[in-house]
Amino acid sequence: MAARYVLSTHDGYSIPFKGVNWREFKIVYSWLVPKMQFVFLSHGVSKDDIVENTNYKRTRFDYFVTTTNEEFKEMSSKKYGYPDGNIVQTGFARYDSLQNEKLKIEVQSSIVFMPTWRYYLADVDDQEFMKSEYFKKLYSLMHSKRLERLLMENNVDFYFFPPHHEIQKRIHLFNLENTIVKSLNTENVDFSTILLKNSMLITDYSSVIFDFAYLYKRSVYYQFDLKQFRQGQYKEGYFKYDRDGFGPICTNEKDLMSEISSAIHDDFKINKKYRKRIDETFTLRDNKNSERLFNILNDK
Repeated sequence: MAARYVLSTHDGYSIPFKGVNWREFKIVYSWLVPKMQFVFLSHGVSKDDIVENTNYKRTRFDYFVTTTNEEFKEMSSKKYGYPDGNIVQTGFARYDSLQNEKLKIEVQSSIVFMPTWRYYLADVDDQEFMKSEYFKKLYSLMHSKRLERLLMENNVDFYFFPPHHEIQKRIHLFNLENTIVKSLNTENVDFSTILLKNSMLITDYSSVIFDFAYLYKRSVYYQFDLKQFRQGQYKEGYFKYDRDGFGPICTNEKDLMSEISSAIHDDFKINKKYRKRIDETFTLRDNKNSERLFNILNDK
């Protein structure tokens, strides 16, 4: 309550009242802390149409940190409604540490699979969850005999590291004990270390691919349910996967296997086309993201 700033990657996790976000906190307690300001560090690059959840009327964020030029333009647009100066482009502070640690951590011959969650499955029980296309596609991939042979023949490790807690608590349903796949728990491993150690990322729609791309690492999108995802989760925003993405898009397991095989045989080198996109996306690479944000807050 005595803080000048509250900084968080989510809109309510820093507030010491369960279930209360920043807007609600300000409505009730602003008279007690009129000068306190909320800095939204953001847990990923905003790439989809998130107006409904992230407009200023709902969040009341005093500062919204962005990284890329396109993200800054999008969040500064009138439809989100933020006052001038509330959207800042400093680059993510955590990217500084990724850059600092990049040369210290040895990259392994390994692949990490990080699919995001589906909100429309949040209220289903385990039995219903296992009937979903989402579960079946993930299960099929990680139990694939072709994948197993490919990994064993080339001495490549494969990690299942879903970043969302809703999948984490259901990892046991995938029965990975007798497979070559190694599951990772977000509570037991360091997120940045996983990014730094692995040679390749497989994801579907997660913004974690921006972090991976920032490190100039090979990535692929496995989007087997794009239509359903758009209907039940986020609408498409300014970011177009085929035009702006950092890796090829695979819509079926067969094509994904071919891409994994190609990546292994290319020694996980990133394609020139995607390297060019990364260069155009990340214009802030001076290792001063944290400093920029500090200076903005310190000047107020």
